[in-house]
Amino acid sequence: IAFSLKRIKDGIEVANPFLAETRTLYNEEYNVAAKAVKMISDRFDLDIPESEVGFITLHIHGARNERGISKTLKNTTVIKELVTKVESELGRKLSYESLNYARLVNHLRFALERIEIDSSNPNPLLKNIKKNFDFSFQVAEKLAKIIEEKFNSKVPEAEKGYLALHLERLKRDLEL
Repeated sequence: IAFSLKRIKDGIEVANPFLAETRTLYNEEYNVAAKAVKMISDRFDLDIPESEVGFITLHIHGARNERGISKTLKNTTVIKELVTKVESELGRKLSYESLNYARLVNHLRFALERIEIDSSNPNPLLKNIKKNFDFSFQVAEKLAKIIEEKFNSKVPEAEKGYLALHLERLKRDLEL
């Protein structure tokens, strides 16, 4: 908060490229940060940009989960990269306010958490997913490659299957 106030006092506005992801992934923390910013804004008679709400949100989330800001920021950065890859593969931009976007980023968030702790759920549908949703499985494999590079962890086939299933539903929703 002190750094935010200093930046505002010095007239430095820092763009927050993760604002949409932060708002969606950490909604509860975002609401707390927004209330805090409103109180600070009222107390010091300042206009505080929403980008600062996003930065404070990351700190709150990191503190609540005992992960620290660097882990939270890394996950948020990777999720943004994965969403961009999905948009590229599907040839469509997702609205940051849409249910499809919220579902995607939340699925990716929990997939990253499972991969990080090496907690894979068996996927009894994997064979059918690979057969019936070939395109979506190929996209899931591309996402898995990004995750593996960023976290130096292997993404289990079962997790790729769950990603593919989610991507298939997303693809279908976007085609409507």
